[in-house]
Amino acid sequence: MRKTLKLADYCTTDELLAHYRDCEDASVKAHWHMLWLKSKGLMTGKIAEVTGFNTDWVRRLIHRYNDGGPEAIRNYVKDNGRQAFLSEEQKLELFEVLKKPPADGGLWSGPKVARWVAEKTGRRAVCPQTGWEYLVALGFTLQRPRPRHQAARPDGQAYFKKNSARRPRGSGGSTRARA
Repeated sequence: MRKTLKLADYCTTDELLAHYRDCEDASVKAHWHMLWLKSKGLMTGKIAEVTGFNTDWVRRLIHRYNDGGPEAIRNYVKDNGRQAFLSEEQKLELFEVLKKPPADGGLWSGPKVARWVAEKTGRRAVCPQTGWEYLVALGFTLQRPRPRHQAARPDGQAYFKKNSARRPRGSGGSTRARA
C-alpha cells in the first residue's frame, strides 16, 4: 500500500490560495491550484481528476514543492534558464544599427540580424529565428516592397485594370444541369 503524500509546511492553505489567485501564468496557476487542493486534504488521485492532470504529474509537482519550496513552482518551459545573447547595451547598439540600411543593402532580416549578433558576441553562428526575435522585440515590423505593377506607366495600369476586372455575380454559365 502506498504512503500518503504530505505537503511541506512552506505555505498555509490561505497562502497557497493567494498564490493561485494572484498568478498570471496559466501553467503555474494550475500548479498552485493542485498544491492548494493538496493542502485542503485531497488525495492525489482526486486532485488529478479535478484538474485534468496525470496522477504521476501531481505527485512530481508535490515532490518538487516539498524539495524546493515556493521558489520551485515556476514555468520551467518558459523560464528554461537560457541566457540572452545580447546585454541591454548591445540591444541599444543593435537598435541604432537597425536604423541604417544593412551593409549589403536591402532590408534588415532575421538572418542579417543573426549574423550581426554572432559577430558582436563572438559566436560561431546564431539561429536566424533569434535575429527575427530581436527585430520584433525592438519594435520592427515586416516590410514589403511595393508591387511592381504600381510602378508601371499609366497606359500599362489601364490595360491591367481593364483585363483583370472581375465578372459580376450571377453572370456566366452554371455548372448545374438545366431542366
